[in-house]
Amino acid sequence: MAGTIVSDLEEITFKAPLPGHFVGQFLPASNTIAESPTRTPITTSPSTPASRIESLPYEIKLQIVSLLDVCVVNDLRLVCSSLRELVDAHLDFQLVQALPKLMRAVCHLGCRYYTLATLAAAVRDNRCSCCQNYGDYLYLLTAERLCYHCFREQPDYVPKAIKAPSPSLLAALESKAPLATVPPGAYGLFGKARLERPQLVIDRWALAHLSAQERQQLGGDNDSLGDSEPETERQGYLSQTSLNHSSPWATALLPARYTVVLPAPYWEQETQTFHAGVFCRACAMSAETQSHPPRCLPRSLFWDYPYRRYTEKEGMRRHMEECGPVRKVVTADGTGAKYVHDSAPGKAFVRPDELCRSAAPSNGFRDN
Repeated sequence: MAGTIVSDLEEITFKAPLPGHFVGQFLPASNTIAESPTRTPITTSPSTPASRIESLPYEIKLQIVSLLDVCVVNDLRLVCSSLRELVDAHLDFQLVQALPKLMRAVCHLGCRYYTLATLAAAVRDNRCSCCQNYGDYLYLLTAERLCYHCFREQPDYVPKAIKAPSPSLLAALESKAPLATVPPGAYGLFGKARLERPQLVIDRWALAHLSAQERQQLGGDNDSLGDSEPETERQGYLSQTSLNHSSPWATALLPARYTVVLPAPYWEQETQTFHAGVFCRACAMSAETQSHPPRCLPRSLFWDYPYRRYTEKEGMRRHMEECGPVRKVVTADGTGAKYVHDSAPGKAFVRPDELCRSAAPSNGFRDN
């Protein structure tokens, strides 16, 4: 093959923003929502629960904080200055707070299904929970990382809107099903889908495993996002939305994917910083010449999914081991160049419909 092998990562990769309107875009940039200049710290006496917590050994207190959900941890900071200092010193809290808008998004959604430790583990682990590639999105209902095409194509990660349950049912559901209250706003790839009032949603995988009576109390199999098909039929339609965008599912349900998802850069342990990740220039160029989405075309046309991000060092190293080094080929007139992998396409490319959510979401309480 003509051209020269390029080893400079800056030349064979590029950065680009994540497209779409997500829940975090309607929240202030600051992550600390417990700040309240008008609120007076609560004083404690020896008989209050807060004072009893303060009497415990420091290591035990840190462990207790790890096992609380993020909303409770945030409320704990408001109790008194000593508990605020305890939470602020917790490494998991520091990590979660460092990811832009994550703390605010989780608390605004009211995600109480998982612990602070579980959320921090999802931030540290850069892998998509479906395909194990770099996951540059956080699915906040269950604290799972997703890559772009698993986020876009997997039906299980479209939250289901439900009617408000009775207080007793709500209390029972909070311990076994991921719930969230989506704030009003514009969502979707172009932000054209607007939610005018808060909407309670549930994780679709967890809903399928509730009892028939519980599902009926939440609205039955009909979805309040605009359709009336049984859930089993809708699953089939959802998996075809990228193939048939004229389907009502593409309009009604694809924007729903964005309501409980936040863009999440990867955590680099060595530098203790977040990075957005990079795209492979060769894979991206393979999609520019096609008139249809990669999902609809033969895998033999691609080395890997063109819209997949990689961690800048380790991710790109593994990618080039699978697909071959990148070669720069200059056009005949010398005015331009294209980048290609030094191997035949089709080896590593996996379609989104070949992946699935293989296990029930873990809420962090059962794991500890």
